[in-house]
Amino acid sequence: ARWADAVAAREPGGERRFVPVRLETTFAGTWEVPVGDNNKLALSAGLVEAADEVLAVPSPATAEVRWADGTTVAVPQLDAAATLAELRAEGGPCPDCAAVTPLRVTGARPTTTVVPTDQGDATVPAWEFGLEGTAVRLVRPAVAASAVTTLPPSEYPSTPFTPRVDEATVSPDGRVVTAAFVGGPESGPCATAHEAHAVESELAVVLVVVDAPAEAERAGAEPGAACTAIGYRRTARVTLSAPLGERTLLDVGPGTPIRTTG
Repeated sequence: ARWADAVAAREPGGERRFVPVRLETTFAGTWEVPVGDNNKLALSAGLVEAADEVLAVPSPATAEVRWADGTTVAVPQLDAAATLAELRAEGGPCPDCAAVTPLRVTGARPTTTVVPTDQGDATVPAWEFGLEGTAVRLVRPAVAASAVTTLPPSEYPSTPFTPRVDEATVSPDGRVVTAAFVGGPESGPCATAHEAHAVESELAVVLVVVDAPAEAERAGAEPGAACTAIGYRRTARVTLSAPLGERTLLDVGPGTPIRTTG
Protein backbone atom coordinates (compact mmCIF):
# COMPACT_ATOMS: atom_id res chain seq x y z
CA ALA A 1 0.00 0.00 0.00
CA ARG A 2 2.86 2.41 0.81
CA TRP A 3 4.50 1.63 -2.52
CA ALA A 4 1.26 2.26 -4.41
CA ASP A 5 0.97 5.65 -2.70
CA ALA A 6 4.57 6.49 -3.59
CA VAL A 7 4.16 5.53 -7.25
CA ALA A 8 0.90 7.45 -7.57
CA ALA A 9 2.49 10.54 -5.99
CA ARG A 10 5.36 10.48 -8.47
CA GLU A 11 3.58 9.57 -11.67
CA PRO A 12 -0.08 10.14 -12.62
CA GLY A 13 -1.74 6.81 -13.23
CA GLY A 14 0.81 4.94 -11.10
CA GLU A 15 2.93 3.81 -14.07
CA ARG A 16 6.39 2.60 -13.10
CA ARG A 17 9.32 4.17 -14.88
CA PHE A 18 12.74 4.32 -13.18
CA VAL A 19 13.20 2.66 -9.78
CA PRO A 20 16.84 2.73 -8.63
CA VAL A 21 17.87 0.71 -5.60
CA ARG A 22 20.22 3.54 -4.70
CA LEU A 23 21.75 6.68 -6.18
CA GLU A 24 25.07 7.34 -4.51
CA THR A 25 28.36 9.09 -5.08
CA THR A 26 31.28 6.92 -6.17
CA PHE A 27 34.87 7.82 -6.96
CA ALA A 28 37.27 6.86 -9.71
CA GLY A 29 40.88 6.32 -8.71
CA THR A 30 42.71 5.73 -5.43
CA TRP A 31 43.32 8.37 -2.76
CA GLU A 32 47.00 9.29 -2.53
CA VAL A 33 48.62 8.68 0.87
CA PRO A 34 49.36 12.35 1.73
CA VAL A 35 45.72 13.42 1.24
CA GLY A 36 43.79 10.20 1.64
CA ASP A 37 42.79 10.46 5.30
CA ASN A 38 41.74 14.09 4.96
CA ASN A 39 39.79 13.56 1.75
CA LYS A 40 37.92 10.49 3.00
CA LEU A 41 36.69 12.43 6.02
CA ALA A 42 35.83 15.48 3.93
CA LEU A 43 33.78 13.41 1.49
CA SER A 44 31.95 11.51 4.25
CA ALA A 45 31.01 14.85 5.82
CA GLY A 46 29.95 16.45 2.53
CA LEU A 47 32.71 19.07 2.75
CA VAL A 48 33.01 19.80 -0.98
CA GLU A 49 33.39 23.33 -2.35
CA ALA A 50 33.28 24.79 -5.88
CA ALA A 51 33.34 28.21 -7.45
CA ASP A 52 30.21 29.09 -9.45
CA GLU A 53 32.14 29.41 -12.70
CA VAL A 54 33.52 25.85 -12.32
CA LEU A 55 29.97 24.47 -12.30
CA ALA A 56 28.68 26.63 -15.16
CA VAL A 57 28.73 23.78 -17.68
CA PRO A 58 25.83 23.55 -20.16
CA SER A 59 23.66 20.44 -19.84
CA PRO A 60 20.30 19.30 -21.25
CA ALA A 61 17.17 19.40 -19.08
CA THR A 62 16.43 15.72 -19.76
CA ALA A 63 18.59 12.66 -20.32
CA GLU A 64 18.20 8.96 -21.03
CA VAL A 65 18.28 5.99 -18.69
CA ARG A 66 19.17 2.81 -20.56
CA TRP A 67 19.00 -0.86 -19.53
CA ALA A 68 21.04 -3.72 -21.00
CA ASP A 69 18.06 -4.98 -23.04
CA GLY A 70 17.85 -1.65 -24.87
CA THR A 71 14.89 -0.29 -22.90
CA THR A 72 15.16 3.46 -22.30
CA VAL A 73 13.27 6.17 -20.46
CA ALA A 74 13.76 9.95 -20.39
CA VAL A 75 14.31 11.51 -16.96
CA PRO A 76 14.87 15.10 -15.80
CA GLN A 77 18.60 15.75 -15.42
CA LEU A 78 20.28 17.88 -12.75
CA ASP A 79 22.90 20.43 -13.72
CA ALA A 80 26.36 20.35 -12.16
CA ALA A 81 25.51 22.74 -9.32
CA ALA A 82 22.39 20.82 -8.26
CA THR A 83 24.24 17.51 -8.48
CA LEU A 84 27.04 18.81 -6.27
CA ALA A 85 24.42 20.05 -3.78
CA GLU A 86 23.04 16.50 -3.56
CA LEU A 87 26.56 15.16 -3.09
CA ARG A 88 27.06 17.53 -0.16
CA ALA A 89 23.71 16.52 1.31
CA GLU A 90 24.91 12.90 1.50
CA GLY A 91 27.44 13.91 4.14
CA GLY A 92 26.87 12.91 7.72
CA PRO A 93 28.01 14.14 11.13
CA CYS A 94 31.78 14.39 11.50
CA PRO A 95 32.92 15.31 15.04
CA ASP A 96 36.56 14.91 13.97
CA CYS A 97 36.33 17.28 10.99
CA ALA A 98 37.38 20.54 12.68
CA ALA A 99 40.85 20.29 11.16
CA VAL A 100 39.75 18.75 7.86
CA THR A 101 40.42 20.66 4.65
CA PRO A 102 37.33 20.63 2.39
CA LEU A 103 37.59 19.13 -1.07
CA ARG A 104 37.73 21.75 -3.79
CA VAL A 105 36.21 21.00 -7.19
CA THR A 106 38.39 22.06 -10.13
CA GLY A 107 36.13 20.95 -12.98
CA ALA A 108 32.88 19.24 -13.90
CA ARG A 109 31.98 17.23 -16.96
CA PRO A 110 28.85 15.28 -17.95
CA THR A 111 29.23 11.51 -18.04
CA THR A 112 27.27 8.35 -17.21
CA THR A 113 27.37 5.79 -14.45
CA VAL A 114 25.72 2.43 -13.76
CA VAL A 115 23.23 2.05 -10.90
CA PRO A 116 21.27 -1.00 -9.69
CA THR A 117 17.51 -0.85 -10.28
CA ASP A 118 14.50 -3.07 -9.72
CA GLN A 119 14.80 -4.16 -13.37
CA GLY A 120 18.55 -4.77 -13.45
CA ASP A 121 21.50 -2.42 -13.77
CA ALA A 122 20.94 0.76 -15.78
CA THR A 123 23.19 3.44 -17.25
CA VAL A 124 22.17 6.90 -16.05
CA PRO A 125 23.37 10.48 -16.59
CA ALA A 126 26.00 11.67 -14.10
CA TRP A 127 28.54 14.39 -13.40
CA GLU A 128 32.24 13.75 -12.84
CA PHE A 129 34.00 16.26 -10.59
CA GLY A 130 37.77 16.78 -10.63
CA LEU A 131 39.40 17.70 -7.33
CA GLU A 132 42.33 19.86 -6.32
CA GLY A 133 45.47 18.02 -5.20
CA THR A 134 44.37 14.50 -6.20
CA ALA A 135 43.78 12.41 -9.31
CA VAL A 136 40.57 10.98 -7.80
CA ARG A 137 37.33 12.08 -9.48
CA LEU A 138 33.93 12.01 -7.84
CA VAL A 139 31.01 10.62 -9.86
CA ARG A 140 27.44 11.42 -8.86
CA PRO A 141 24.20 10.41 -10.70
CA ALA A 142 22.41 13.46 -12.09
CA VAL A 143 18.82 12.22 -12.02
CA ALA A 144 16.33 14.63 -10.44
CA ALA A 145 14.44 13.45 -7.36
CA SER A 146 11.14 13.88 -9.22
CA ALA A 147 12.06 10.82 -11.33
CA VAL A 148 12.67 8.58 -8.32
CA THR A 149 9.99 6.88 -6.22
CA THR A 150 10.38 7.68 -2.52
CA LEU A 151 8.51 5.72 0.13
CA PRO A 152 6.51 7.71 2.69
CA PRO A 153 7.36 7.09 6.37
CA SER A 154 5.98 3.86 7.79
CA GLU A 155 3.13 4.04 10.30
CA TYR A 156 4.65 1.04 12.08
CA PRO A 157 7.28 1.70 14.77
CA SER A 158 9.33 -1.39 13.95
CA THR A 159 9.57 -4.40 11.66
CA PRO A 160 10.12 -7.96 12.93
CA PHE A 161 13.62 -9.18 12.14
CA THR A 162 14.07 -11.04 8.88
CA PRO A 163 17.25 -11.42 6.81
CA ARG A 164 17.67 -8.45 4.48
CA VAL A 165 17.50 -9.42 0.80
CA ASP A 166 20.60 -8.13 -1.02
CA GLU A 167 19.45 -8.99 -4.52
CA ALA A 168 17.14 -11.36 -6.37
CA THR A 169 17.26 -13.42 -9.55
CA VAL A 170 14.09 -13.77 -11.62
CA SER A 171 13.47 -16.78 -13.87
CA PRO A 172 12.93 -16.20 -17.62
CA ASP A 173 9.17 -16.70 -17.23
CA GLY A 174 9.04 -14.21 -14.36
CA ARG A 175 7.41 -16.66 -11.97
CA VAL A 176 10.30 -17.86 -9.78
CA VAL A 177 12.28 -15.41 -7.63
CA THR A 178 15.48 -16.49 -5.87
CA ALA A 179 16.40 -14.18 -3.00
CA ALA A 180 20.05 -13.81 -1.92
CA PHE A 181 20.81 -12.77 1.65
CA VAL A 182 23.09 -13.39 4.63
CA GLY A 183 21.81 -16.09 6.96
CA GLY A 184 22.88 -18.96 9.17
CA PRO A 185 25.01 -21.98 8.18
CA GLU A 186 23.53 -24.83 6.14
CA SER A 187 24.95 -27.59 8.35
CA GLY A 188 26.32 -28.25 11.80
CA PRO A 189 24.89 -27.58 15.25
CA CYS A 190 23.85 -24.04 14.29
CA ALA A 191 22.25 -24.95 10.94
CA THR A 192 19.39 -22.71 9.88
CA ALA A 193 16.71 -23.34 7.28
CA HIS A 194 15.36 -20.39 5.29
CA GLU A 195 12.09 -19.96 3.45
CA ALA A 196 11.01 -17.17 1.12
CA HIS A 197 7.45 -15.91 0.88
CA ALA A 198 5.85 -13.26 -1.34
CA VAL A 199 3.07 -10.75 -0.73
CA GLU A 200 1.83 -9.55 -4.11
CA SER A 201 -0.08 -6.56 -5.46
CA GLU A 202 -0.55 -5.02 -8.90
CA LEU A 203 2.50 -2.77 -8.48
CA ALA A 204 4.85 -4.63 -6.15
CA VAL A 205 5.95 -7.93 -4.65
CA VAL A 206 7.26 -7.90 -1.08
CA LEU A 207 9.81 -10.63 -0.33
CA VAL A 208 9.79 -12.06 3.18
CA VAL A 209 12.57 -14.46 4.22
CA VAL A 210 12.08 -16.32 7.49
CA ASP A 211 14.48 -18.67 9.25
CA ALA A 212 14.08 -21.56 11.63
CA PRO A 213 16.40 -24.17 13.15
CA ALA A 214 17.21 -26.96 10.70
CA GLU A 215 16.37 -29.78 13.09
CA ALA A 216 17.49 -32.54 10.73
CA GLU A 217 20.96 -31.02 10.50
CA ARG A 218 21.13 -30.48 14.25
CA ALA A 219 20.25 -34.06 15.12
CA GLY A 220 22.99 -35.57 17.21
CA ALA A 221 24.63 -32.23 17.97
CA GLU A 222 26.05 -31.80 21.43
CA PRO A 223 23.70 -29.95 23.82
CA GLY A 224 24.74 -26.35 24.43
CA ALA A 225 26.93 -26.11 21.33
CA ALA A 226 28.10 -22.52 20.82
CA CYS A 227 26.94 -20.65 17.73
CA THR A 228 28.98 -17.78 16.30
CA ALA A 229 27.59 -14.60 14.76
CA ILE A 230 29.18 -15.38 11.39
CA GLY A 231 26.87 -14.81 8.43
CA TYR A 232 26.72 -17.07 5.38
CA ARG A 233 25.64 -16.32 1.83
CA ARG A 234 22.30 -18.10 1.39
CA THR A 235 19.43 -18.19 -1.08
CA ALA A 236 15.74 -19.06 -0.88
CA ARG A 237 13.23 -19.46 -3.71
CA VAL A 238 9.57 -18.51 -4.03
CA THR A 239 7.07 -19.00 -6.87
CA LEU A 240 4.82 -16.03 -7.61
CA SER A 241 1.14 -16.32 -8.43
CA ALA A 242 1.77 -14.31 -11.63
CA PRO A 243 4.91 -13.25 -13.57
CA LEU A 244 6.76 -10.38 -11.92
CA GLY A 245 6.61 -8.26 -15.08
CA GLU A 246 7.15 -4.57 -14.32
CA ARG A 247 6.19 -4.92 -10.68
CA THR A 248 8.86 -3.86 -8.17
CA LEU A 249 10.43 -6.30 -5.72
CA LEU A 250 10.54 -4.83 -2.21
CA ASP A 251 12.40 -5.95 0.91
CA VAL A 252 10.03 -6.37 3.85
CA GLY A 253 12.53 -4.86 6.31
CA PRO A 254 13.23 -1.33 5.00
CA GLY A 255 10.54 -1.56 2.30
CA THR A 256 13.08 -0.50 -0.33
CA PRO A 257 13.47 -1.84 -3.90
CA ILE A 258 15.63 -4.92 -4.45
CA ARG A 259 18.22 -5.16 -7.21
CA THR A 260 17.15 -7.86 -9.67
CA THR A 261 18.94 -9.86 -12.33
CA GLY A 262 17.48 -12.10 -15.00
